[in-house]
Amino acid sequence: MGSMSERASELLEAQKDELLTPQQAALMLGLQNVQQAARLADKGELECERTKGGHRRYKLSSVHEFAEKIEDVPPGTCLRSH
Repeated sequence: MGSMSERASELLEAQKDELLTPQQAALMLGLQNVQQAARLADKGELECERTKGGHRRYKLSSVHEFAEKIEDVPPGTCLRSH
């Protein structure tokens, strides 16, 4: 059996691949609606996967990476997709 730190690392690694609903991703990124997340995905700025039914799911790691990018954006900059 692995050490506590090894198990914690495995758990964190598994969580990075956790899939979020559009609502969860939008909430985490502070977006006003799920359509903004979809537009970001369509532009290739936010990675998403599609379910068999065609619904979008966003990897937690991708949402975190995008959030880190926009942290460096100066206040007042428009992040909306057109």
